[in-house]
Amino acid sequence: MWTKIDQYDPNYQITTWLYRIAYNESLGWIYRRNKKTSLDYLSEFGVEVNEVGSLPAGLEDLIYEHEQKTEQDYLEEDADLMNMYESALEAMKDLKGMYREIVVDRLINEMKYEDIAQKHNISLQTVKNRIRRGKALIAEQLT
Repeated sequence: MWTKIDQYDPNYQITTWLYRIAYNESLGWIYRRNKKTSLDYLSEFGVEVNEVGSLPAGLEDLIYEHEQKTEQDYLEEDADLMNMYESALEAMKDLKGMYREIVVDRLINEMKYEDIAQKHNISLQTVKNRIRRGKALIAEQLT
Protein backbone atom coordinates (compact mmCIF):
# COMPACT_ATOMS: atom_id res chain seq x y z
CA MET A 1 0.00 0.00 0.00
CA TRP A 2 2.73 2.45 0.97
CA THR A 3 4.67 1.98 -2.24
CA LYS A 4 1.60 2.58 -4.44
CA ILE A 5 -0.22 5.25 -2.41
CA ASP A 6 0.18 7.67 -5.30
CA GLN A 7 -2.11 5.40 -7.35
CA TYR A 8 -4.97 5.67 -4.86
CA ASP A 9 -7.96 7.60 -6.20
CA PRO A 10 -9.58 9.56 -3.32
CA ASN A 11 -12.92 9.50 -5.17
CA TYR A 12 -13.29 5.90 -3.97
CA GLN A 13 -13.23 4.38 -0.50
CA ILE A 14 -9.77 3.39 0.66
CA THR A 15 -11.11 0.11 2.05
CA THR A 16 -12.11 -1.04 -1.43
CA TRP A 17 -8.61 -0.32 -2.66
CA LEU A 18 -7.04 -2.13 0.33
CA TYR A 19 -9.30 -5.17 -0.14
CA ARG A 20 -8.24 -5.35 -3.79
CA ILE A 21 -4.57 -5.23 -2.77
CA ALA A 22 -5.13 -8.02 -0.23
CA TYR A 23 -7.08 -10.06 -2.80
CA ASN A 24 -4.36 -9.70 -5.44
CA GLU A 25 -1.61 -10.53 -2.94
CA SER A 26 -3.53 -13.65 -1.89
CA LEU A 27 -3.90 -14.78 -5.49
CA GLY A 28 -0.21 -14.13 -6.04
CA TRP A 29 0.67 -16.20 -2.97
CA ILE A 30 -1.49 -19.09 -4.19
CA TYR A 31 0.05 -18.83 -7.65
CA ARG A 32 3.60 -18.83 -6.29
CA ARG A 33 2.79 -21.73 -3.97
CA ASN A 34 1.55 -23.87 -6.82
CA LYS A 35 4.08 -22.81 -9.43
CA LYS A 36 6.47 -25.43 -10.80
CA THR A 37 10.01 -24.98 -9.59
CA SER A 38 11.82 -26.91 -12.25
CA LEU A 39 13.86 -25.48 -15.09
CA ASP A 40 11.07 -26.65 -17.40
CA TYR A 41 9.00 -23.82 -15.97
CA LEU A 42 11.49 -21.30 -17.29
CA SER A 43 11.64 -22.97 -20.70
CA GLU A 44 7.88 -22.49 -21.02
CA PHE A 45 8.63 -18.76 -21.14
CA GLY A 46 11.39 -19.10 -23.72
CA VAL A 47 14.31 -18.86 -21.28
CA GLU A 48 17.22 -21.08 -22.31
CA VAL A 49 18.85 -22.49 -19.18
CA ASN A 50 21.60 -25.12 -19.16
CA GLU A 51 22.44 -24.98 -15.46
CA VAL A 52 21.12 -23.13 -12.43
CA GLY A 53 24.18 -20.89 -12.12
CA SER A 54 23.73 -19.48 -15.61
CA LEU A 55 20.29 -17.92 -15.16
CA PRO A 56 19.78 -14.45 -16.58
CA ALA A 57 19.73 -11.66 -13.97
CA GLY A 58 16.42 -11.34 -12.12
CA LEU A 59 15.20 -14.87 -12.85
CA GLU A 60 16.82 -16.60 -9.88
CA ASP A 61 13.77 -15.95 -7.72
CA LEU A 62 11.62 -17.97 -10.13
CA ILE A 63 13.27 -21.11 -8.80
CA TYR A 64 12.47 -22.06 -5.24
CA GLU A 65 15.07 -23.82 -3.15
CA HIS A 66 12.51 -25.45 -0.88
CA GLU A 67 10.18 -28.31 -1.62
CA GLN A 68 6.66 -27.42 -2.61
CA LYS A 69 4.03 -28.26 -0.04
CA THR A 70 1.24 -30.57 -1.03
CA GLU A 71 -2.41 -29.72 -0.56
CA GLN A 72 -2.46 -32.27 2.28
CA ASP A 73 0.31 -30.33 4.06
CA TYR A 74 -1.80 -27.18 3.91
CA LEU A 75 -4.89 -29.04 5.14
CA GLU A 76 -2.91 -30.39 8.10
CA GLU A 77 -1.62 -26.89 8.91
CA ASP A 78 -5.17 -25.55 8.77
CA ALA A 79 -6.38 -28.33 11.09
CA ASP A 80 -3.57 -27.55 13.55
CA LEU A 81 -4.45 -23.85 13.48
CA MET A 82 -8.12 -24.62 14.06
CA ASN A 83 -7.22 -26.82 17.05
CA MET A 84 -5.07 -24.04 18.51
CA TYR A 85 -7.90 -21.53 17.93
CA GLU A 86 -10.41 -23.77 19.71
CA SER A 87 -7.98 -24.32 22.59
CA ALA A 88 -7.49 -20.56 22.90
CA LEU A 89 -11.26 -20.05 23.03
CA GLU A 90 -11.52 -22.67 25.78
CA ALA A 91 -8.70 -20.98 27.70
CA MET A 92 -10.48 -17.65 27.25
CA LYS A 93 -13.58 -19.08 28.95
CA ASP A 94 -11.45 -19.93 32.01
CA LEU A 95 -10.22 -16.36 32.49
CA LYS A 96 -11.43 -14.30 35.45
CA GLY A 97 -14.34 -12.06 34.54
CA MET A 98 -12.33 -8.83 34.64
CA TYR A 99 -9.97 -10.22 31.99
CA ARG A 100 -12.44 -12.32 29.98
CA GLU A 101 -14.88 -9.53 29.09
CA ILE A 102 -12.14 -7.18 27.97
CA VAL A 103 -10.22 -9.85 26.04
CA VAL A 104 -13.44 -10.94 24.29
CA ASP A 105 -14.26 -7.33 23.42
CA ARG A 106 -10.82 -6.84 21.91
CA LEU A 107 -10.00 -10.19 20.28
CA ILE A 108 -13.43 -11.49 19.32
CA ASN A 109 -15.51 -8.32 18.89
CA GLU A 110 -12.48 -6.34 17.59
CA MET A 111 -13.38 -3.25 19.60
CA LYS A 112 -10.95 -0.35 19.89
CA TYR A 113 -9.12 0.15 23.17
CA GLU A 114 -10.86 3.49 23.72
CA ASP A 115 -14.31 1.95 23.20
CA ILE A 116 -13.54 -0.85 25.63
CA ALA A 117 -12.39 1.66 28.25
CA GLN A 118 -15.58 3.65 27.80
CA LYS A 119 -17.80 0.54 27.87
CA HIS A 120 -16.28 -0.77 31.11
CA ASN A 121 -15.72 2.68 32.62
CA ILE A 122 -12.01 2.09 33.23
CA SER A 123 -8.85 3.84 32.10
CA LEU A 124 -7.20 3.14 28.77
CA GLN A 125 -4.05 1.91 30.52
CA THR A 126 -6.11 -0.56 32.57
CA VAL A 127 -7.63 -1.92 29.35
CA LYS A 128 -4.17 -2.39 27.83
CA ASN A 129 -2.87 -4.08 30.98
CA ARG A 130 -5.82 -6.46 31.23
CA ILE A 131 -5.58 -7.42 27.57
CA ARG A 132 -1.85 -8.07 27.89
CA ARG A 133 -2.37 -10.08 31.10
CA GLY A 134 -5.31 -11.96 29.59
CA LYS A 135 -3.24 -12.95 26.56
CA ALA A 136 -0.45 -14.12 28.85
CA LEU A 137 -2.87 -16.26 30.88
CA ILE A 138 -4.26 -17.80 27.69
CA ALA A 139 -0.73 -18.53 26.46
CA GLU A 140 0.09 -20.23 29.80
CA GLN A 141 -2.93 -22.50 29.42
CA LEU A 142 -1.94 -23.44 25.87
CA THR A 143 1.55 -24.57 26.82
